[in-house]
Amino acid sequence: VKIYRVLKQRQIHLISAGGDEENLPGAMNDAFSSLKAVLHQLEVDQISERVYDTHVVKAKAGIILQKPVFGILHREDVGHYIDDLQAMQVRLIFDWLAEGRTPLWVCNELNSRGIRTMEGCDWRKHNLRRLVRNPIYAGELIWNRTQTVIINDKKRQVARPESEWIRAISPLGPLVDQGVFDAAGRQMTLRWRERGGG
Repeated sequence: VKIYRVLKQRQIHLISAGGDEENLPGAMNDAFSSLKAVLHQLEVDQISERVYDTHVVKAKAGIILQKPVFGILHREDVGHYIDDLQAMQVRLIFDWLAEGRTPLWVCNELNSRGIRTMEGCDWRKHNLRRLVRNPIYAGELIWNRTQTVIINDKKRQVARPESEWIRAISPLGPLVDQGVFDAAGRQMTLRWRERGGG
């Protein structure tokens, strides 16, 4: 209001880019609204940076930041922990694949035994692929592999360069041997490509 009064007393007029005189109070309201939006976005960005910096410190210290996965659950009082029954089933999955079983066979076997995914659904190849590709089962934590970007006004996850990944040893240790983990991953990749999975 004070700025408006000063401008009015000094007979200062606002001219739009088109050369038309603008309504002073309305123009000032628009300007301050834009400024508030910019400041709000700046605050959001600063908070995001602080959260990111905190996560970097935790990731380097070997603190598990990812969501619970099959075999590795989470409770508020204890944090991440190994579920013994699911861990045994995880080892079965990796052993089957390492022995040369197809992803479809593994899914059918799990479903026939009444074993369900974390969401309580039947196993499908995409669930199995996500599990087999997760390095936490081999005892390694990898954080910062993706970032959120806005493309055409939509948020999308895109891969970061490997040089920006943060690696640490899982405090829970490996659920499967590294050799079995690698062999299962090769089998999964081979079968996925054979079936046109990309």
